[in-house]
Amino acid sequence: MRKVLGAAALAAALIASPTFAATTTFAQYKQIGGTDTISFSGGNTLSSSGFVVEFDYLDTMPPALDGPINAIMSLSATGAPYSGTMSFLRQGDNANLLTVTFGGALLSGLGGASTFLDSVPGAGPVSFSSDFLDFSTSAERNFSLAFSGLTNPFGSPSWTADSTGTFASDSREGPGGGGVPEPATWGLMIVGFGGVGMLLRRRRARNAVAFA
Repeated sequence: MRKVLGAAALAAALIASPTFAATTTFAQYKQIGGTDTISFSGGNTLSSSGFVVEFDYLDTMPPALDGPINAIMSLSATGAPYSGTMSFLRQGDNANLLTVTFGGALLSGLGGASTFLDSVPGAGPVSFSSDFLDFSTSAERNFSLAFSGLTNPFGSPSWTADSTGTFASDSREGPGGGGVPEPATWGLMIVGFGGVGMLLRRRRARNAVAFA
């Protein structure tokens, strides 16, 4: 009986304990159409306002959030390094898919080919908030935006560009507060429950023999 209880406790602990894995990408966005979504002006200001983009949660989500979602993107940042906010509000009801507050972000690039706004872990604070994900157990958060099709070579005092982006964290809670387990956690949970079932079957078999 102690073995059964021990295995059950192990399985319960695996479910209850949050998994802190390496930082992984959980969401991304891409531009819709050919209208430039990012503006750089004054030599130190990045902005985007009112552009509709495709936002996509990469983890398993409820059907209503599964697949690309049209979102209104806004970005306001000054630097450098850059501090500011970025948000993605679901088109139609303005639900907060993701809002990012950051400091210490870096802007770099080569000529007119490409440039990046990249938040480097340890360079500055980054926080995430969402109506659908809880980041209260997240210790590491970062993002990366890629710019392309600049109207002027990178380094000019002003330009506009296309954009895409990714967002990553080491831990987050899914809708309803349920965890989003890593694959390794699912494996351990299956092993734990399998052990509980095997011990219970053996116990029933022993009881049947004793009764006979």
